[in-house]
Amino acid sequence: MVIEPGLEMTMPSKMGPAAAQEPAESPVVLRASELKCAFGKVCAVDGLDLSVREGEIYGFLGANGAGKTTAIRLLMGIIKPDKGTIELLGKRTRRTTIRQKRSIGYVSQEQTFANCHWKTSLSRWSATL
Repeated sequence: MVIEPGLEMTMPSKMGPAAAQEPAESPVVLRASELKCAFGKVCAVDGLDLSVREGEIYGFLGANGAGKTTAIRLLMGIIKPDKGTIELLGKRTRRTTIRQKRSIGYVSQEQTFANCHWKTSLSRWSATL
């Protein structure tokens, strides 16, 4: 994997029932190959290769401008890569579908609840979980 200087990935962590049992090999639920993304002359992500298996949790650590947010936005299908491929839940994708989004978890760095008081919005949102 090639990562911009200052961008590091944490080691995967297993949680839940999968952590208690060590299956032979969990299926890959997210795979990225040679992801590249630039904004003008600035290369934000350069050749990211990544595989995440079912039950694993990954985090990105690094300095401001290292490409963490861009990498996550690429993987979530929020922005399109300039080059490379993304496979999510067994399907190659350029944009994350609603069905795929229902099967994954993602928390952005900025949370907002529009057009309502935050307490009411949070209550309604948490009732849907």
